[in-house]
Amino acid sequence: MLRGAALVLTTIASIIVARHIGPNDFGQLAFVLALASVLAIPSNSAAVPFLVRFTAAYNRPADYGSMVSAWRWSARRTRLWVLVGMVAALAVSAAVALTAGAGPALPYVVAALLIALWSQAARIAGILQGLKRVVLAQLFDWLVQPALYLLLVLGLLLSGALALNAVLVAFGVALAVSVVAGSVTSNSVRSVFKQQASSTSAEHLPDPSWPSAWRFYSLIQAVSVANLRFPLLIIGFVSVNEQAGFYRAAESIALLPPIMITVANSVLGPYVSELFHNGKHDELQSLMRRVSRYATCIALLFVVGVVAFGELLLVTLYGPSFSDAYLPLCILSVGQLVNVACGSVGLLANMTGDERYAFKAQAAGLVVSVTLCLVLAPEFGALGASVAAACSTVLWTVVVLFRSAQKIGVNPSVFALRVNRMDRVNQ
Repeated sequence: MLRGAALVLTTIASIIVARHIGPNDFGQLAFVLALASVLAIPSNSAAVPFLVRFTAAYNRPADYGSMVSAWRWSARRTRLWVLVGMVAALAVSAAVALTAGAGPALPYVVAALLIALWSQAARIAGILQGLKRVVLAQLFDWLVQPALYLLLVLGLLLSGALALNAVLVAFGVALAVSVVAGSVTSNSVRSVFKQQASSTSAEHLPDPSWPSAWRFYSLIQAVSVANLRFPLLIIGFVSVNEQAGFYRAAESIALLPPIMITVANSVLGPYVSELFHNGKHDELQSLMRRVSRYATCIALLFVVGVVAFGELLLVTLYGPSFSDAYLPLCILSVGQLVNVACGSVGLLANMTGDERYAFKAQAAGLVVSVTLCLVLAPEFGALGASVAAACSTVLWTVVVLFRSAQKIGVNPSVFALRVNRMDRVNQ
C-alpha cells in the first residue's frame, strides 16, 4: 500500500515538473539524481539488508550490546564512503562551474547533500525493519518524503518559481525532513529496546561474519541500482539533456507493470521459503505460476495500450515536447513484459539459496546494458539506451528462469518449460 502511494505521488510530481521545465531541464534533473544515486552506492547499498539481518538476529534483551555493535560498525563503514561520494559530486560541480556552457553547478552541490541524506535514511529503514517496525520503516521513504516533495512542487508551481534548481532543492528539503522525522522515531523505538535490555548486555567486538555479509549485500544492491541508473547516466554523459528527459519519461511509465510483481514479492517471500524447505514443490509451482499469469495478463494489456496510445499518453501527461519518447517507451515496456512473464525469478532464487547465481546473472545483464549503451546512446540517444536496458532485463531474467527450472525444479513463468523433478534435484 505504501509503495503504491509512493509511486503515485512521485509520478504526479514528475509529470508536473516535466510539463513545466521541459525535456532539457527535466533530463538534467534526472541525470543529477541518477548520478547522486550511483555515487551513493558504496555508502548505503548494503546498509538496509545488513541492518535488517543483524538487528533481527540480535533482537533479544540479552543481545542488545551485540545489536548496538552492529549498528555502530555499519555506521563506521558508511562514513568514509559518504565523504568520498560527496567529494566526487562536488568535484563534478566544480568542473561544471569552470566549463563554459556546461550549465548550472548548483544541482551537483545538492547531489552531494543527497548522498549523505540517503545514507542516513537507509540506516533508519534498516534498523526499524530489523526491530519489526516495518510500517514505520517504510513510512518516511514511501509516504512522508514523496508527499512533502509533491506539496513543495505544487507550491513552486503556484508561486511561479518552478525551475530546475528550485525542484532539486525541494527534493532535498523533503528528503531532509523525512530523515529528521525518521531519526526521531528511530531513536524513540531504540530507547524502548534499550530499557528492556539486560544490564549484563555489553557491546561486543565485530562479528567475523559482518564484513563478508556487508560485501555481498553491497555487490547485490550495487548491481541492482546500476542496472536501473546506468542507462540514464550514460545518456547524460554521451548525449544531450533532452534525450535523458525522454528516457526518464518513458521509463516512469514502462516501470509500472513490474510493480505488481514487486508487491506480490513483498508478500510471497516467507511462503515461498516455507513451501520449498517443507518439500511442497507442487504447491510452490502452482503459487508461482498463478501469480505470474495474473501479472502477465495485466502487463500484456498495458503494453498493447502503450503501443496503441503511448504517444497520446506522453503528450497528455508530459506535454507535446515529449512525443519523441514514444519509441523508447514501447521498447522498455516490451522488456518489462518479458520480465513480468518470467515471474518472480529473483525472489525464488533468494528464498531457495540460489541468490549468488541470480547476482551473477544481474551482473552479466549490467555488462550488456553498459556496453550497448556506450555503443548506441551516442547515436540514438534515449532510443539506444532503451534497447540496452530492455536487452539487459530480458537477458538476466531469462537466464535465472532457466536456472530455476533446471536446478530448483520450479518454473515461475507463464512459459512452458521442462523442469527437473525436485526429488532428483535434491539428491
